[in-house]
Amino acid sequence: MRASRAASGAGVVGAAEPALAALVAVAVAVAVARVAGGAGSEAGGPCGGGVEVQLATTIHESPNSAASRIPESLTESPPQAYDGQRMETKKDDTPLLTFGYAAPEASEEAMRNMTELATLVSARANADIAVSALPSYERVTQRIHKGELDLAWVSPIPFIALWRSKSIVPLASPRRGGMGYHGAIVVAADSPITELSGLAGKRAAWVDRYSAAGFVVPRIELAKAGLDVKSAFSAQHFYGSHAAVVRAIADGRADFGATFVRLGANNAVVGGPWSHDPDLEKRLRIFAAFGEIPPDVIAARESLDVGVRNRVRDALLAVAREPRAKELLAAVFGAEAFAAPITSKYEALREAAAAAAEENLLDIEEELEPEIVFDPESVDKTQPLPAQKG
Repeated sequence: MRASRAASGAGVVGAAEPALAALVAVAVAVAVARVAGGAGSEAGGPCGGGVEVQLATTIHESPNSAASRIPESLTESPPQAYDGQRMETKKDDTPLLTFGYAAPEASEEAMRNMTELATLVSARANADIAVSALPSYERVTQRIHKGELDLAWVSPIPFIALWRSKSIVPLASPRRGGMGYHGAIVVAADSPITELSGLAGKRAAWVDRYSAAGFVVPRIELAKAGLDVKSAFSAQHFYGSHAAVVRAIADGRADFGATFVRLGANNAVVGGPWSHDPDLEKRLRIFAAFGEIPPDVIAARESLDVGVRNRVRDALLAVAREPRAKELLAAVFGAEAFAAPITSKYEALREAAAAAAEENLLDIEEELEPEIVFDPESVDKTQPLPAQKG
């Protein structure tokens, strides 16, 4: 379907201003540190005609973020097929690697698809990759930062924080053809809200502090439109995933929410958290979309053997040549292939996020897990991202 330009105060972020996208990431570096003191993905599929879109702005991020508070012992799955044991090598010297990703609400089918895709990558990389579904982006970020994961699927905000701390090395990013990944504001289909200013006094649904599309970028854009995001809303809550946000809106538990939308040619809607659920789609309306966000990243811990790292990278970049892998990439990542990440694309997001954090636009008093990821004072937020290696 087509997306029309909304008459809200939000400006459109184009190629000349990728800062919005970057903004999300640095805010994340700041948020990661702050949250610490205080990351899964929706596959893109065809979207029917039920969701109306009015485009107001442009930015970029990765699909699945989560801030689950469910006890780790109940929600965190051990690496499948390896009894939860993370090891460097087997007796035949084939490396055993643990791959972590955020999957707060992953179905059995989704987890099987991820495991099957990891098996195909393993065969090409001459390594055994065990898949571990974790309850939140925060948990994924913490674990790879500490070296407790070998590989991880991280969204732009945690990626920037981890890359700046030299905890990880980027290997690949999902390539989604002509589809752009955007932040969006969603309301119920019958909602009287038509302008961003109409969100004042309403109940807000966010994904989590690490989500560019589901929190950071929309907060920035709403502030630019004149809303005082620190006091404008009657209630604010982190729901943990994009799917949970849109369900909260459809069920009347929130008046509006921030999530992602994938737009194709001529701003046609080609995917969102409502994909594969026509009934849910009919109950929602998107009236603002915010710029294109840089893609999520498959990363390796920095201390992982360089040779192993390179083999995994090469396997990721080549795996789409296999027909079954191509199907799994579409189902798991909403992508057609993996491509080499371009870290310079995250710099604008870093700068924007840093500015937003400086203005306290990302502050919400909601209790999160107390475990510290980074010391807030340990990251120099004035410095650009490190140059990409090799």
